[in-house]
Amino acid sequence: AGHDVNYLARAGALSLMKDPTVLPVQVADLAGGALPAAFSICAALVGRATTGQGAILDVNMTHQAHGLLAMTLSRGSVPGEPPLGGGRDLLIGAVPCYGVYPTADGNLSVGAIEPKFWQGLCAALELPELADRGLDMGDAADEVRTLLSAKLRTRPTSEWSGLLSALDVCVEPVRAPEEALADPSFPRVDVVVEGATVAIPVPASAFGTAPVAERG
Repeated sequence: AGHDVNYLARAGALSLMKDPTVLPVQVADLAGGALPAAFSICAALVGRATTGQGAILDVNMTHQAHGLLAMTLSRGSVPGEPPLGGGRDLLIGAVPCYGVYPTADGNLSVGAIEPKFWQGLCAALELPELADRGLDMGDAADEVRTLLSAKLRTRPTSEWSGLLSALDVCVEPVRAPEEALADPSFPRVDVVVEGATVAIPVPASAFGTAPVAERG
């Protein structure tokens, strides 16, 4: 028997975090189980329609979760790269241009990996001395994070969002689920179908042509 956290642990995903913990999204269950199952079923149906033959589908959540590590494992195979794990990978804490930073009353997500985005962010924050340090690692990265954190803590999230939303710098506020659900862009693109007490994150078109229910 097992559940999402077990599959991620067995697949080698949790060990990559600096402090392994339970994730707020069921990655192995959904991205490793439900989605591959749906894709495989669709492919098998097309294959049956084309060849007249059925198929046996092997959907293993642990194996599929391990497959999601493709980018990380490919970087880890490069000679001279540091060993995987402990939050040392590019997208899980190694560099200051990709992470979450506290503001005066919340948090901002920063995904300014490419130099043009990081440099734009540094210019907007009046931190030109950090413009070439987005990909610093180790102690140097900690220094950059300290300076960036100190700056972002000086204003509330709404003020930073107002300043940065007009710029192409890959920064977004960290919103609560109910705040994200209130985003008017969600029903506009048929992302949400609401029932009596729950919101189901599936395309409304899957339920026919009925319009998206108005919020109460």
